[in-house]
Amino acid sequence: MKKSLLLALTSLFFWGHTVQAQHIRDHISVGIGPSFLYMDNEGGYKRLDFKLLPVFTIDYNRDISNHWDLRVTSGNQLIGTNGSLSPNSQRSQDWGSLGMPTYFSGSAFFVDFMPVYQFNPNLPDHDINLFNVYAGVGLGGMMVSRIDEIWVAEDLFRTERNTEPIAYIPARFGISSNTLTDWDVAAEWTSFIALSSRVDGVTDQRKRTYQDLMFQFQVKVKRYISR
Repeated sequence: MKKSLLLALTSLFFWGHTVQAQHIRDHISVGIGPSFLYMDNEGGYKRLDFKLLPVFTIDYNRDISNHWDLRVTSGNQLIGTNGSLSPNSQRSQDWGSLGMPTYFSGSAFFVDFMPVYQFNPNLPDHDINLFNVYAGVGLGGMMVSRIDEIWVAEDLFRTERNTEPIAYIPARFGISSNTLTDWDVAAEWTSFIALSSRVDGVTDQRKRTYQDLMFQFQVKVKRYISR
């Protein structure tokens, strides 16, 4: 009788711990996917003529309430022009006279902090969803490193290395699997609104927005910490 009672209490304890752990969202994740830029010297957007380049991220997510998490994300997005602008165009010459690049390549290392809202989290006494949906807006900083090609004369460019520290506002929307195990997979869309027009080295505005914009799509693998 005592052994049966002890076994029942032990089973109840571990069942309760497992159920509680299923609602913990603390995790580390890594992501990879394509990205592109919306900038003055990048490409022809109406023709979908722009370069897709990879982006890599790693983040730490901690839940702080039923619906809210805090996330820190760091990563690297490769950046560059697609080379569609004619090297001797009037625009290229105008930028060259101002010391601005016609073409560039490089990378943007970034770190940001973001509160994340969970639209349908796992909660006690609620049905478990097949997927979890989340979104957030935050604040971050990036260090842009570029190799710039600046027009000098017909078919002649000079090369410069430049770096730019730039603040940005990240916005993310994601859909994650909900397997109730130690691992999940998510699809995540991200946009960066740079608080500057210097990501591409050009401040002579030719696009619709003054701010440079960066877009990412990633597949992320999540490993939970406390489950």
